[in-house]
Amino acid sequence: TPAYMAPEVAISHAPAGAPPPAPAIKRALADGARREGIAWIDASAPADPPPETIARIRRGATAYAELRFEAAIADLDAAAIELAASGAIDLAPADISDLFLFRGLARVQLGDVRAWDDLVAAAAIDPSRVLDPQVFPPRAIESFARAVTAAQAAGRAALTITAPAGCAIAIDGAGAADGRAEVVRGPHYATARCPGYRPWGSRVIVDADRAIAPSLTVEAAPTDAELAIQLRTAG
Repeated sequence: TPAYMAPEVAISHAPAGAPPPAPAIKRALADGARREGIAWIDASAPADPPPETIARIRRGATAYAELRFEAAIADLDAAAIELAASGAIDLAPADISDLFLFRGLARVQLGDVRAWDDLVAAAAIDPSRVLDPQVFPPRAIESFARAVTAAQAAGRAALTITAPAGCAIAIDGAGAADGRAEVVRGPHYATARCPGYRPWGSRVIVDADRAIAPSLTVEAAPTDAELAIQLRTAG
């Protein structure tokens, strides 16, 4: 039997969104490499920086409560752009509803005709929501109640996200075990986290039963050439 020859370097790669055991396994391998005096390189793709969406939504809600309506709209406009790009990944249904609710209420105060669309969008995301009279003034509660009625009158349709087995699907921030949800007709947000692929998210207009197959991007391991550059850099 040939004698064991320890490697000079150990290289790890784990895709974004890998299952929970992956980070623990990687840490264990790194610790083992250090004990044996083996160089260790983590070639995993860097995680995307966390979006500022939730922070913007909360700042917008605070600005609305402080009657700073233009500041509220500025933060919530920025959050809406991020929301459309990410499909509301890592957001809860209440976060999405809050974005449109507070922007709509701020626009009401400024006489912006787009306020009604925002209120209906908030109601479509969470049609069971009831505003707390301890937090919202009567006029806001009345406006949102009318928006809920309008959203419910639009009817419902099925939104289905067809993705490979093992993917975690969310629609409007709520997990959808089978990738399907009955939603109020209108704009909605869908996300998919699939092992070996980059996270996917999209804003979806649902005006009838609709099925979407996400365009997933494979997260490939680094090539030999890319690893060679890292090895040279590490000496």
